[in-house]
Amino acid sequence: MENRRRNLERGQRAMILTSLTLENVGLYKGKNVLDLRPKEGKNIVLFGGKNGTGKTTLLESVKLCLYGNNIYGYTKKQYEEFIKKLIHKGEKSAQVTLEFIYFSLESHDTYKVVRKWDLGKRFKEEFLLYKNGEIYKEIPREQWQEFISDIIPPSLVNFFFFDGEKIEKLAEDFSEVEFVNDVKSLLGVTVIDTLRTSLDILRKRYINQEDVSEEISQKLQELEEKRKTLEKELEKKLQSLADIENKKQVLERKLKTAEREFIEKGGEAFRSYERNKTRKEFLESEIEKIKNEIRELASKDLPLATGMDLVEELLVQLEMEKEIKRINFEKEILQNKLKELENILTPLSLDKEVLEKIRNLFSVNKEIKSDIILDLSEKENKTVEVVIQNLKTNTLGKAKNLFLKLENLEEELLEVESALQNVPEEEFIKPYLEKLSRLERKRMEYETIRKCLEEEIRKLEKEKNKVEKEIEKLESFIKQKMKKRMVIHIIEKSQKVIDRFRKEFVKRKIKILEKEILDAFYKLKRKENFIRDLHINPETFEITLFDVNNRKIPIDRLSSGERQIFAISFLWGLARASGKKLPVIIDTPLGRLDNEHRENLAKNYFPHISHQVIILSTDVEVDKELFEMLRTHISHSYQLVYDEDCMCTKVHKGYFWN
Repeated sequence: MENRRRNLERGQRAMILTSLTLENVGLYKGKNVLDLRPKEGKNIVLFGGKNGTGKTTLLESVKLCLYGNNIYGYTKKQYEEFIKKLIHKGEKSAQVTLEFIYFSLESHDTYKVVRKWDLGKRFKEEFLLYKNGEIYKEIPREQWQEFISDIIPPSLVNFFFFDGEKIEKLAEDFSEVEFVNDVKSLLGVTVIDTLRTSLDILRKRYINQEDVSEEISQKLQELEEKRKTLEKELEKKLQSLADIENKKQVLERKLKTAEREFIEKGGEAFRSYERNKTRKEFLESEIEKIKNEIRELASKDLPLATGMDLVEELLVQLEMEKEIKRINFEKEILQNKLKELENILTPLSLDKEVLEKIRNLFSVNKEIKSDIILDLSEKENKTVEVVIQNLKTNTLGKAKNLFLKLENLEEELLEVESALQNVPEEEFIKPYLEKLSRLERKRMEYETIRKCLEEEIRKLEKEKNKVEKEIEKLESFIKQKMKKRMVIHIIEKSQKVIDRFRKEFVKRKIKILEKEILDAFYKLKRKENFIRDLHINPETFEITLFDVNNRKIPIDRLSSGERQIFAISFLWGLARASGKKLPVIIDTPLGRLDNEHRENLAKNYFPHISHQVIILSTDVEVDKELFEMLRTHISHSYQLVYDEDCMCTKVHKGYFWN
């Protein structure tokens, strides 16, 4: 056992259950902690209890803690009812805790799995996973169950955790469907079958989608032909367009030459003859209009403008006469005032000198040396000033503009008349003009052809793009189909490979399984040379036994005890063939075996089937004699005793008589 532990610690993947704690589960009231860790190199932990003391509860609690409803497959309602019945009578909650050490290739860690239930207002189950004393945070909570199932796959649990009923059922019928499925799962065949089935479903799905119809192929062919036709037409049109462009370039050069010759021969004047002729008529008309306006001005104020110097002199004269009149008026007033003053002063007999000074004060010395010629009244004077001002600001300005415009028009008229005089004779210029016109018409013809070709090319390209899109769409569709067809081919090829692999895989696994079962059976058999060989059909998993003479031995010819021994051998062989290093829990395994078979199991089975074996037995199965035979392999033992007072099972250390 120490060697086995050391092997485990050296890196084998293995599992050791260390404790199981039941709180209000079944007959177990309150908290019951059971130490499951094998000690002192001994692999067996023995639980003794009479019928109805809770041995099976221990086995089911381990499964329930690890997998919950996953191991039973109940509906939610059925599972709730199952748990309600499982919880100790009168209690509202329960809990199962399983602790184990898992040896991986790199290390070994302690895990604690807790599954607890609460029957409060609503049924509630809680699943917890701890690693090395702390809640397991390395993986998400929703992956905890998957982690446990990786360590102990549910499909294998019935080969490691089983009871006498399982052995008996197996002994009765080795071809039971459930059993065959478990064997397939253990050997890994189920995974292969699932993979093949999934591939077949996928293949059928692709087959249903895969069908490139003849109509689609025909349509694609038609589109391809249409595209080729369009490409040829497009190529022709593009070539025609290039030809026209070349011809246009040649024509443009000819046009330039012809235009130059035409201009050199007076073509420009000839070309502008009609325009100049029309312009001449217009200029002559405008000149006449302006002359009429000038005549009108001349019939009014304009003549005065011809004597502007005299008009200016008139204005000076008028101003001067206005000043003379103003001075004379002032003199007259002063003389009248002086006479009145002299009449007043004469009686006073003033000195002559004083009188002379007074006369000087009233004298006006200012004089203008001119005569009043026109002697206009103030009103007449005003009228003359208005007339002269209007002449300056309106008549003269308008007359100047008219004369300037007239001058410009007459100059242009001279130029036009000169151009008209230089126009070549029509007969002279006609050949050049006709040549130019002919080339112009040709250029227009080329331009028309060019525009038509560009329009046709545009339509062809549009049609070609449309066809190409349809082709692309169909090709994409067909490629997808072809891809699916290729996938179907790959799937079918893979299925054939899987079939061959499965056949060889099952063959090898069956060989290993046959050897392991036979080895196990040899260790447990009572009759020498009774069964020498066995064969397992790789397709049906039907078991055939052979005697020393290589004759078939029908399993139903074996006694009940022999079938149970063979069933145990079968389970042992399966466990060994799985390659898993897991604990074994056996509930009441020896019920139908005679003493010789039970002793054989005590000697050759329990001490060797696993590094940890938990046996749940009655005092009849493992009696005193068998206990003594197992003593050297028993790590420790418990006795399960039903207490009438508390109506519960109490756990005591030791066995019935130990």
